[in-house]
Amino acid sequence: MTSTAGTKRVTPQHLILFRQTLGMTQSEAARMLGVTRVTWNRWENDRTHPPDFLLKVLQVAVQTWKREQGKQSPTNP
Repeated sequence: MTSTAGTKRVTPQHLILFRQTLGMTQSEAARMLGVTRVTWNRWENDRTHPPDFLLKVLQVAVQTWKREQGKQSPTNP
């Protein structure tokens, strides 16, 4: 995360890591957040920047995904 006057920002690396961690394509990640694939691609390629609130959305999405993965684990029926 980069910081501008104390504001944390989502970086292209955050977006790529988020998407890859969830095993999603750009289209799937974009659809999940209600944006177009073109928008997601521009964010990942640092051509435009996502809104600052997206950092929290990504954090919640990853936490939810981890919980769901734990429920589906063969060792955790």
